[in-house]
This record gives sequence, structure tokens and C-alpha cells, in this order.
Amino acid sequence: MEDSLLRRKELGNIHVMTKKVKREGNIWVSVDLCLVPIGVGVSLSPYIAACQKAIKETGLTYQLGPNGTAIEGDWDEVFDCIQACHLAVHDLGAPRIYTTLKVNTRTDRKQSFQEKVQRVASSMQEM
Repeated sequence: MEDSLLRRKELGNIHVMTKKVKREGNIWVSVDLCLVPIGVGVSLSPYIAACQKAIKETGLTYQLGPNGTAIEGDWDEVFDCIQACHLAVHDLGAPRIYTTLKVNTRTDRKQSFQEKVQRVASSMQEM
């Protein structure tokens, strides 16, 4: 049976009311996060490094790639992590952030992104 409640979050100096849906069990999610600070010049590495530090501090499994970061874990923890990245980048002075996000969930089994990569590599060897 689903139950909902309102919770208050403080995002810097902004207060937001969110509706949280309670359910039995957690949703395992794998995301590809591409966060682009806007209005900060050409070099983005300090901002991406701040986001990576925020991700690392969560303890979630992640992998930095050339065009984004794969992150996996519990739905709420992953999306809280994305929020932490935004806050870290804004704290460095980025006035705007444009983020693209790919979200993958499964209900039949838990599959890590590392396992997915290994399966493709194995399939390539069989060719």
C-alpha cells in the first residue's frame, strides 16, 4: 500500500516542499549524468571535479567518463547525489547548470553498469 508525506528540503537558501511516495523495497537505478555549468568560461574541469567530489562523498558506485558520469544505487540516494552535484557547482559560482540525465531501472533483477559493460565485452570476443 502506498503512503505519501510532504517533506521540506533546504536547497541553499531556497525551501522546497516535496511529496515523497513510500513503497516497500527500494528502486535500484543506474543513471548517466552530464552536468554542464553555464556562464563560467571554457574550462569546466574545476566544476566537474567538485561534482565528482560530491559523488564520491555519497559512497555510491560511480564511473567518470569523457562526457558524463555513470552512477548507480538506491533511487533516493542517487537523486540526492545529483542535487549535491548541483549545489557544489553552484557554490563554485556557476550561475546556471544544464544537466542531461539518462535513467535506467529494472524490476526483474539488479544489474550493475559494470556487469553490462562486461557482457558487451564478452559478446564482442565471441564475434
